[in-house]
Amino acid sequence: MEKSTVANWLVLLFAIQVAPLFGQSNDESGKAGFTLTLSYHYDHSTFERNVIALDVTLTNTSKETMYESPCAAFGGLYEVVVVHNGVPVDENSEERAHREQMERGEAKGGVCMGSDPGRHAAPGKTLKDILRWGTDKHGTYQFTVQRKAFPRSSSQSVTVRSNTVTVIVPEPEGSEPK
Repeated sequence: MEKSTVANWLVLLFAIQVAPLFGQSNDESGKAGFTLTLSYHYDHSTFERNVIALDVTLTNTSKETMYESPCAAFGGLYEVVVVHNGVPVDENSEERAHREQMERGEAKGGVCMGSDPGRHAAPGKTLKDILRWGTDKHGTYQFTVQRKAFPRSSSQSVTVRSNTVTVIVPEPEGSEPK
């Protein structure tokens, strides 16, 4: 087996789920009416270089059907919290501005520009999204996803956090030890 193939498989083998970096109280997810679960996504038909794909599963824990608004479409309300080799990575300013705009729209009852995705989750059912993150450096990446919810009013939000997924990206083939 080639060294690069072995390195790619190491990424997959070392993709593990660990305890959350930030604790999520049951009270917060209970108020929000959903939980978030994060897992490593591997599509056997493609393998993009320097891109980590993550599956985000939102589970409806409320007693009512949840309808996805245009604000939440395509993961618009998710904040990806990344730690690379123990150092937090700042959120891209354009992504942060977009997410904050979507949060403001969600706080107003889901008033956002865009098309209605038409997705919904009955009690106990899930909605799934795939998020991609560029990994231009080798090392250990820890990913956590969080999302604000506005269960009572637009001025009071709760933040629901997922578990943390750790992915090890090996050094590229042919790189010299430092």
